[in-house]
Amino acid sequence: MVRITTLLLTVLLYLCGWSNSWATLQVSADRNQISINDNLVIQVQQDGDEDEEPDFSPLDNDFEVLGRSQSSQIQIVNSTMSREKVWSLTVIPRRSGTLTIPVLCAGSDCSQPLTIEVLAQSQVAADDAEVLLEVEATPLAAMVQGQILYRVRLFHRLPLTQGSLSAPEPQGVETLLQKLGEDRRFETYRNGWRYQVIERSYALFPQQSGKLRLPPLRFEGQLQPSQRSRFDHFGQQGKIIRLRSDSIDINVQPPASNQHRWLPAQDLNADDSWQNNPPTLTVGEPATRTLTIRAAGITAAQLPDLILSAPEVFKQYPDQAAREDIIDQNGISGVVVQKVALVPTRAGTFELPELSLTWWDVVEKKWRTQTIAAVTLQVLPAQRQAMAVPPPPPTIEPPEQTVQPAPAASETAAATSLAAQSKPSIWMWISLLCGSGWLITGGLWFRQRRRHQLTTEPPPPPTTKHNPAAIKKQLLSSAQANQAHATRDTLLQWGRQLWPEQDAINLETWQQRTEGELRRQIDELSAALYSADQQSWQGQPLAEALDQWQPPATASKASELPSFYPTLR
Repeated sequence: MVRITTLLLTVLLYLCGWSNSWATLQVSADRNQISINDNLVIQVQQDGDEDEEPDFSPLDNDFEVLGRSQSSQIQIVNSTMSREKVWSLTVIPRRSGTLTIPVLCAGSDCSQPLTIEVLAQSQVAADDAEVLLEVEATPLAAMVQGQILYRVRLFHRLPLTQGSLSAPEPQGVETLLQKLGEDRRFETYRNGWRYQVIERSYALFPQQSGKLRLPPLRFEGQLQPSQRSRFDHFGQQGKIIRLRSDSIDINVQPPASNQHRWLPAQDLNADDSWQNNPPTLTVGEPATRTLTIRAAGITAAQLPDLILSAPEVFKQYPDQAAREDIIDQNGISGVVVQKVALVPTRAGTFELPELSLTWWDVVEKKWRTQTIAAVTLQVLPAQRQAMAVPPPPPTIEPPEQTVQPAPAASETAAATSLAAQSKPSIWMWISLLCGSGWLITGGLWFRQRRRHQLTTEPPPPPTTKHNPAAIKKQLLSSAQANQAHATRDTLLQWGRQLWPEQDAINLETWQQRTEGELRRQIDELSAALYSADQQSWQGQPLAEALDQWQPPATASKASELPSFYPTLR
């Protein structure tokens, strides 16, 4: 009985030992001390029949896996089969210091931890490096929504055949990122070496306060092989360069206060097209005022619209603000252009109030106010109002009657000429008398025919210029054709026929003398005339409102004009 128990224990221990030797997981590294920019090759070897792969995710804490490969091998020695799997991982350390390759497990089998010493790049190595990667961020203490410039510079003193650089990935707070134009290339000297420099710039706009972290950027490239190694099969591949920049931490501060709209900028200016040379306006005629805001270190989308105000005698028709971002190596500058059409309705001298915009100066760290000074405008009356005395009606002079020279005069002159030479004959005098009689008879016949035509012909029909019905027909046709300017001109012409006592007729006059749907449609016509998109105006609703509108009762009499033509009697 004792022998059986001992035999079973021996077999069990043997099986356990065989199993441990058959299913083991071992981790090794090609070096235990590397530089911050060097790669490390980790090999994970698995012996046994375990089909489950190791879990490599614990490596992500201190290492970044750049590549992975796998191989397997089966051996049979003295009828004994052994199976081996090997995983090769190329990693790069995330930081300097003492790092640990953690325990890796494949099913129930786990490895032992391994310690790696990661050295920071020494200044001596940096001074003599063939390729350098540097990053810079300004400012390191920023404001929410303020601009941060992030510059990346790659120095190389030997030609590169290929290379790739990772993009920034801000962490910690929500951040908007925009690349600033194309890469800039130049040369510089450092420690006696001439370097070719590639500079790439970004603009960052943090949207929250807190700690903004810019992780290291990675560069991987290949140097062009030297002439001495062109016959070397391995040298022709060129040296592989892998670099990683430093990480940068930025403290993002909250807005200074809530008393004003938060607008952090490096500089801000506002221009007014009427500031230095205000125009002279005329009642009923539009004039366009242009306001421009330029702000450095802020996007156009962050700039607000200016609140425009004017006296009640002006009607305002603002256009949609135009926004543009100007991008250069110094960052982003936002530009907003606002245009507004002003139509004065009364003559006189008026003042447009000043405009102000408060913003936060990120350089001086204080509030500033940009002011557009008030503008004084002189408004002249309309042309019809400026006429103090109406001009007298034109006088119509009777047409000049052309007196036909009588042939008798020439004959008389000839006769007189002949009389000095010889004695006139009787037949000459008879011929002169007959010719005079025919001329008198023809003149009397022509006069009688002319008088008959003037008394029997009907008067000419009234022209469109003084015919309200024809003007209304032309007005409806222009409105239905969506012709805004032609509709406005014909509407004013009809208004002068309807209200001759009014000194000046404009769209304001129609708005004052109408109501309901017609007044609303005239307002839309006025707004369309002073907007940038006049093609979208639809005149059919105005034509329908005009067709249903009844003019004043006195319009027909007022529209009649006295005749300028005298009555022939």
